[in-house]
Amino acid sequence: MKLFKLDDLPIKRKLTVVGLTVAALAIVLMTVMLAGVLWLEKRESALAALRVHAGFISDNSAHAVLFGDDKTAGEVLAQLRAEPAIQYAAIRYKSGELQAHFVRDEMTFEHHAEPAPGKYLFFDGQLGLTKSLDFDGQNIGTLYIQRDMSGDYRQILEQLGMFSGAILIAMAAASILFARFQKAITRPIHELSGLMKRVTEESDYSLRAAVRSKDELGMLGEGFNLMLETIGDRDQAIDRYRLHLEDMVQQRSTELMAANADLQQQIEIRQHAEEQLHELNVGLEQRVGEEVEKNREKDHLLIQQSRLAAMGEMVHNIAHQWRQPLNTLGLIVQNLRYDFRDGLLTNEQMEQTSTKAMQVIQRMSSTIDDFRNFFRPDQLTCDFDIADAVKQSLGIIGPALDNQQIKVEIDFARGLLVHGHPNQFSQVVLNLLSNAKEAILQHGVGVGRISLRISAEGKWGVFEIEDNGGGIPGDILSRIFDPYFTSKEMGSGIGLYMSKTIVERNMDGTIAAANSEAGACFTVRLPLVEATGQTETC
Repeated sequence: MKLFKLDDLPIKRKLTVVGLTVAALAIVLMTVMLAGVLWLEKRESALAALRVHAGFISDNSAHAVLFGDDKTAGEVLAQLRAEPAIQYAAIRYKSGELQAHFVRDEMTFEHHAEPAPGKYLFFDGQLGLTKSLDFDGQNIGTLYIQRDMSGDYRQILEQLGMFSGAILIAMAAASILFARFQKAITRPIHELSGLMKRVTEESDYSLRAAVRSKDELGMLGEGFNLMLETIGDRDQAIDRYRLHLEDMVQQRSTELMAANADLQQQIEIRQHAEEQLHELNVGLEQRVGEEVEKNREKDHLLIQQSRLAAMGEMVHNIAHQWRQPLNTLGLIVQNLRYDFRDGLLTNEQMEQTSTKAMQVIQRMSSTIDDFRNFFRPDQLTCDFDIADAVKQSLGIIGPALDNQQIKVEIDFARGLLVHGHPNQFSQVVLNLLSNAKEAILQHGVGVGRISLRISAEGKWGVFEIEDNGGGIPGDILSRIFDPYFTSKEMGSGIGLYMSKTIVERNMDGTIAAANSEAGACFTVRLPLVEATGQTETC
């Protein structure tokens, strides 16, 4: 929570707060920077001094280490007692065994992990340095020296204290000078504020502000005087206008009365026209409703015709799917009769034979369920995967394609969801597959091929079906989606029309046909939906 709002303070205090805040921030920044510089300098100077001591000790102790003279090595380290900051030193052989060491205070000393030779380490207010002892270019041992940095850090704090005291004195002096100099800014503003208050209370626009400078405050005073002069001239003009206002009001009233009479007449005419237009709209809505109902009945009849035509094709597909299971059941029954006649039928054989026969019957029953679900009308729209709907249709017509030795190539992208009636879309796919099969058979292709592709293009899911049945003649390509238009001898001409109606009207998509190198290619584009889990998914 704020202790005060700067906007509500007088200008004098605003200037004081802003000036002191900026000065305080500058002082803090300078103090931090000075502390950082002093800290780095102390560390560097301490490291340099420790390296000098390490060089001196290493030069004097090299022979003691080489000849294993522990007493001489200890005497060399004892010379460090003259340096109060040195807390610990140790000479070690190349093997790491301690030869001699120096400790200033055994009670307070705490040994720390030594850095590698040639390295240094700052830790817990201490500086540790390890130097390699060499003789004729060969390493003979190591020297470790540890220095206390607390005295250096105390010096930094003392220097910062002296610096802060000087800064505070300077800040106090700056505050006194700032308080005196700010009157040059605040006095004209106070005078202008008082003048504005008098003008507001007395409505005397003859008053003028005293302009003492040519800076922004002087320009503000001149602008205020100009505004007062403009307001005074405007008041005089208003007074002159009031003298003629009554005549103008009387004249305008007469004109308004005449205009009101004319407007009333126009309103009556418009009301009469609106009543006639309302009657016309009621009749038009009734006619539109009747035509819409007729179109719905027409579409319903077309869909039923399309489903009946598809059911005829499905009966043919069921025959293909049941032929092999019926042959299998016939062989099972014959084998069962022969085994019974020859006395070879056992309980185990009877159980195996009946189990196999039931599996065949269940597969035939599943075929009936697949066809029945395919023709079940969709009640509600939902989100469904394009690939699942295409595979459902392929499962229906697949045996017929296999019987005609027509190869189906599949390239599906999964997870592309669209919104609509899945069974209606499956019927569209079935119509396109049936047309492709008939085109291949009619064209007499040696090896029939149908390619099915599902992909995504931006926000659209694309389903393509391409065959090698010779293509669609160019003179009828633009008419194949027209109702009751067919190029087949026994065709109804409603399959592709209903496919176009389902895709474009019910699913807000598009369907188009074109000829490829070997046959025809139908492309269906449907808007994709995101799988958010908030809509029902089939």
